[in-house]
Amino acid sequence: MEKYKWSTYLWKLLWVVGLIILSLIILNFENQVRNFVDATLYFSLIFWFNLISSILFGIYISLIFVKTWSLNINTTLLWGVSIPCILISFFYPIMLTLGKAGVPNWIIQISTSEVLGIVSGMTLILSFFSNQSKIGN
Repeated sequence: MEKYKWSTYLWKLLWVVGLIILSLIILNFENQVRNFVDATLYFSLIFWFNLISSILFGIYISLIFVKTWSLNINTTLLWGVSIPCILISFFYPIMLTLGKAGVPNWIIQISTSEVLGIVSGMTLILSFFSNQSKIGN
């Protein structure tokens, strides 16, 4: 029992180390993207990078909440939270890349919020590895 207790602490500490490493990698890539954007003036790349990095952070954060690694899809979490957050997050970078003007400001603010990317990444993984039993079974 004591060995099991220490191994759970070790896994949590390794998760924190992994979070620090992921943060350093993303910070390095962000600096490279900003230098590229400064040289090429291709500004939509910043929005794409922020979107992808926030989804990656959400996926990584969700790893600490997964209790069993058996595929058990929670469709309500997937279709009710994850997919709408992904669609909203991708809206403005797609519109910016396509050169569509006239997007309302409130949609831009919601779409570029990195919180939605983190939530979509977290709920995507948690919806695939849900440990909740289905209602009515």
